[in-house]
Amino acid sequence: MANKTPDSELVNLYEFVAGGLVGDIDARFTNSRFEMWNYDGKSPKPSCVLRVDLVNLADEAADAVEQVWSVSSSSPPAFLPVNEGRSLKRAGTATTLIGSSNYALLLESLAKYAFDTSRLGMDIGNLNGLEAHVIRQAAPPRAGMEHREGEREKTVLVVSAIHKMPWEAKAKTKAKPGTKPKTPANSGAAASAAAGAEAEAPGDEETGKKHLVPIVTDKGVIARGKLKALVFRAMTDEDAETRESVMSGIDNDAWLASIGLAAQGDNIMVAE
Repeated sequence: MANKTPDSELVNLYEFVAGGLVGDIDARFTNSRFEMWNYDGKSPKPSCVLRVDLVNLADEAADAVEQVWSVSSSSPPAFLPVNEGRSLKRAGTATTLIGSSNYALLLESLAKYAFDTSRLGMDIGNLNGLEAHVIRQAAPPRAGMEHREGEREKTVLVVSAIHKMPWEAKAKTKAKPGTKPKTPANSGAAASAAAGAEAEAPGDEETGKKHLVPIVTDKGVIARGKLKALVFRAMTDEDAETRESVMSGIDNDAWLASIGLAAQGDNIMVAE
């Protein structure tokens, strides 16, 4: 068995969030691992990458499609795979990921949908089992990698919706093609019409005030998805049931009003 690298030498990926082509499909993340790769001989020196096998949920019998996200392309590399590719180790002076790297952009997209990226800091295997919709977005401008005429646009595969977290037992029901999904009873404007239909457990309002109000007060106006990501990280000391009830409350306008917050569409602010 390989020797485990001391925790003090491992990269804390949580620090970042301050960080054949597929796209527009529902996919399951499997076999996630870090490794050094020379881009099939196209690069003189290998770079650190995240490699994941994506299973298309619309055709699970088909072979998984391998996808790669660059972590560090510097020379010498700023990070190296350790613990059999399950973690990263700092190899230079860098302490956090470069925000424009493909892997950092993937992490950013995960955080938007309340994925706790701190779970990936010690073991990238915690990404396995994630079921999400993935799309391609234009890659940000990078020095030395300018787009050339006739060249295919550089893109990055990111998450645009999460159906099931790796630690959840069952995926959310997805609508059949051609059908209109029903609006959840506790989401957005629907929650206002059904105020009180799903009462929160005693004490949830106090927990909500404790964690949500300071964040919203500091930001002024914040999108629900971003608020979920920040609150999820702020509630690491709370039990899972309490954390989940507060997270669901963020989608309930009536519950938000009960703790002194107001919703306008997807934006949350302190109530006047």
